Amino acid sequence: MRMTILPGSEIDLSAVEQAVQQATLDGMRMGMQYVANDAKRAVARGHKTGRIYRRGGVSHQASAPGEPPATDTGALVNSIAGDAVISGGVVQGIIRAAVHYAAWLELGTRRMVARPFLAPAVIANTQRVMLFVLEAFQRGETRFVRK
Repeated sequence: MRMTILPGSEIDLSAVEQAVQQATLDGMRMGMQYVANDAKRAVARGHKTGRIYRRGGVSHQASAPGEPPATDTGALVNSIAGDAVISGGVVQGIIRAAVHYAAWLELGTRRMVARPFLAPAVIANTQRVMLFVLEAFQRGETRFVRK
């Protein structure tokens, strides 16, 4: 980026810092929402190859170890959310699944191999999240910079 500051110009550095932080926060929020939607798609629509069983007269196909978990009631999908916060001057992206069993699915247990769905979504979309942040900067830079 090239920046020209005209003689006699005044720059409110605290306003610039605040604008940069806000642009980063906005971009990170958009990126985390994208990651959350990707994780939701993996659970709700991902290809499952686990065993087929019947419950309540309805056939259900489970996920195999290593695949995103298969959806049953939709509670897991509905609990996945992405956001961003500023903590100690650092913008942090947050992706979470709020149901109590989400960590067991993501990480596995002594008796069940993991069915990760959050980490793969984060890893697959890291570059895209950075693009959301960059685009937010580019939208906001016109307030302070003339090219």
